[in-house]
Amino acid sequence: MAKRKSKTTTVTEIIEYAIESAIKPGDFIGYNDGWSFVSDLEKVKEQIDAVVNKKPLQAVDLIETFIAVCYEKAEGEPVWLETVEKVMNNHSRKYSFMPGFKRVVAGQGPSTEPSFIERAKTRWRK
Repeated sequence: MAKRKSKTTTVTEIIEYAIESAIKPGDFIGYNDGWSFVSDLEKVKEQIDAVVNKKPLQAVDLIETFIAVCYEKAEGEPVWLETVEKVMNNHSRKYSFMPGFKRVVAGQGPSTEPSFIERAKTRWRK
């Protein structure tokens, strides 16, 4: 019986897997997930930086791959803008919803003011 060769995982394969894990292809990066997404990308960059001095040719390939998938992920922007436009058109008469939605679209996040129900509860508890 012939012995099987055990496949060793190369540094390049490990970093390519890290790139794919960080980019999360097909997943939308929500407002609250932005910092952890960027943190994951920075960890991948550090892994690539560690390869640069040891194996520059492999590093070039990894950098090109990393940049390409980052640009590909950024292509999701038109989908986001299309979704925003649909919501704005289809729900423009929802006066209590639209101000908060516009703040989220502008990148401001949810309001820090108490909601209507919170104000009402406070007022009527007296």
